[in-house]
Amino acid sequence: MTNKLDTGGPSSHWDRDYLVCPYCNYIFQDVIDHLKYNCGQTTCERCSKVFYFSQNIEITWDSKPLDCANGLSAHQWKDKKTYRYCVACEAIEYVEEGGE
Repeated sequence: MTNKLDTGGPSSHWDRDYLVCPYCNYIFQDVIDHLKYNCGQTTCERCSKVFYFSQNIEITWDSKPLDCANGLSAHQWKDKKTYRYCVACEAIEYVEEGGE
């Protein structure tokens, strides 16, 4: 695999999987050294020019119905020593000392 992308001269560069030098288009195969920071300056291993990089984080969402929280089904309780919690909706009920 070549470590050069043919995109023209220096410019901002976005890549889903790799850190890419905006001057020479060198693809950093090992970005472990850069992962300790979300953004900053680094020096290209090939052309020795300094450039800015930033890490982009994508957030996705998921949802599920909670029938027990809406009174549509019974809670699925898991008992602990001083409380119990519903494994479906994460509701918590504390148990009184000496009681259930």
